[in-house]
Amino acid sequence: MTSGHPPATLPLSAQYRADAIVLRHRDLGEADRILTLFSAEHGKLRATARGVRKPTSRLGGHLEPLTRASVLITRGRSLDVITQAQASEMYPHARASVITLLHGLHMAELIDRFTQEQEPQRELFLHLVDALRRLDAGQPPAPLARAVEAQILGWAGFQPVLDRCASCGADAAGLSGPLFFSAQLGGMLCGACRSGQQAWTRPVSRETLHDLTALQREGSDAAARLSTREDAAADCEALLRWYLIYILEAPLETAAVLDRTRATLGPR
Repeated sequence: MTSGHPPATLPLSAQYRADAIVLRHRDLGEADRILTLFSAEHGKLRATARGVRKPTSRLGGHLEPLTRASVLITRGRSLDVITQAQASEMYPHARASVITLLHGLHMAELIDRFTQEQEPQRELFLHLVDALRRLDAGQPPAPLARAVEAQILGWAGFQPVLDRCASCGADAAGLSGPLFFSAQLGGMLCGACRSGQQAWTRPVSRETLHDLTALQREGSDAAARLSTREDAAADCEALLRWYLIYILEAPLETAAVLDRTRATLGPR
């Protein structure tokens, strides 16, 4: 649980600044909002933006989700208060379609779910900025989301074992027959070891293992080179989401909205 008080990394002054991306917000009262920010200097922060929902607010357009902004924050008794905000990157093309926007919000949700307040994570901040810039430049959103998922898994210590069986250590290159993935062991399983790992185990294709390996090694740079076959892309997405749900012990809210939206829109 988090307290909402300013992190220990912050200076002992009444105000502090942060270069931050808005991960999400929720309404508070008639005109305020509580924002979750992910900053380069201080990690994840929670702060109130007072009057931000009023048409006359000077903060409103600078504090939308997936906006990068320089913010001035004043310490408060329970929650800190954003007193100034100036957007530096708004990623307008990433908001141009609901599908692209939802992929960006999915990335933000993962950052929120995997990080704790009071823990600066500059590398992860830069990963998110890079992904949002690529999304804004028109790169396909789904492969970028897979890259962010792989980067977060590696950062959090859950990078899956893909080059060998996670149980017996057999080299993947020398294995024949069907392969599997174990969420409990965090990696690929050979057919012989699968019988002892029934729970949270699913088949995995060699094409998906190839794509996941590329994502682990090269991150977003590999996104454009992932398999373009629809079934292979769907298999990679399903496996990573399934693995993330196992780790987080909870469903991914934005991913569920994305599924419903894609079902409504149909093939594109």
